[in-house]
Amino acid sequence: MKLKFIFLFVYLLSASAICQAQSQQVGDLMKSDFEKFYALLKQKEFDKAVNYVSEDYLKAGLFSKEQMKNLLKSNFDNWETLPDLKVTFKDVNVLPPKKLIQNGDKTFGVLEAVMHIEMTITGNYDQEEIETTLSVIEAIGKGRHKVGNVVKKDGSTTLALTDKRLVAGIYNPTSKNVRFAIAEIGLSYTFQKFLPKEIVAEMKTQL
Repeated sequence: MKLKFIFLFVYLLSASAICQAQSQQVGDLMKSDFEKFYALLKQKEFDKAVNYVSEDYLKAGLFSKEQMKNLLKSNFDNWETLPDLKVTFKDVNVLPPKKLIQNGDKTFGVLEAVMHIEMTITGNYDQEEIETTLSVIEAIGKGRHKVGNVVKKDGSTTLALTDKRLVAGIYNPTSKNVRFAIAEIGLSYTFQKFLPKEIVAEMKTQL
């Protein structure tokens, strides 16, 4: 009887260790694949980047792939329509999910991606105008944006900015691919359609 108990105990320990290792692998894959996704966005390769967007998200939001590609482009490339503003997307720091949720045949997790951005505004602005601009940026970000160094030179002002985004990662074991849905204010109902409630709850501050 004691021998059976020992075998059972060892089996349970082994199974737990295997599950933890598998979870670690999925979490690491989510992190590395989001870094690839972000690299494509930085390089403005939107035709490739859109392939990293969750198809479940597209269906839930009634987006076509072309519409999503244009949305990504408007967020990462549309700044050039403003002649006095240059926006450069720099590095990203990605934290893997703190926990993973198994739902059906898919695994879900929430990543935290801190995007580092440099904004250069052309023109001679006084301190009051710069502070107003900073307050608008932070207000638009609704807690996501944090302004760092501000460097003022003749004819231009450069702002260092971070944008902390929550991202749903969805792992499909059949394809072994990870797809993503980046949180946006006002999309809570859409996210509830395709994500487990635990994941939506974790992202609620940005939905």
